[in-house]
Amino acid sequence: MRKYKSISRGPEPVFIQVPHLENAFAKAVEVVAGALTASRSVCVMVPTKHEAQEVIKALKSARITCTLIGPSERDHADSTAARVSTMHRAKGLEFDEVVLIAKSVHASGEKQTFDVRRLEYVAMTRAKRNATVFRLG
Repeated sequence: MRKYKSISRGPEPVFIQVPHLENAFAKAVEVVAGALTASRSVCVMVPTKHEAQEVIKALKSARITCTLIGPSERDHADSTAARVSTMHRAKGLEFDEVVLIAKSVHASGEKQTFDVRRLEYVAMTRAKRNATVFRLG
């Protein structure tokens, strides 16, 4: 495994600055609806379980079928529903599209910022076709 290089290259992520979490949820609903209309698998990833529940509420209020990937709920690759997950829970999974809702990391320390960025990178690499990042600002 020395000097291993992946033969595939993922998509260039799209970064969108949003002022509030509610704006990120609304925009995520638009991206998810587009992905599902095009018959692509999609997962919305967030930092915490609480935010995952809020995304579920936003998707359900837009009448989008969704499932939460959690400790008691595994992902099913053949599912046609939108998936919602924390960034940690999505490790090892792949989706056609990933929507990442990321908080601003300016207020945290240097080590914490590095750890958060690394986790966000792992989340973005779960996308096979498109990755959209909504950054709160």
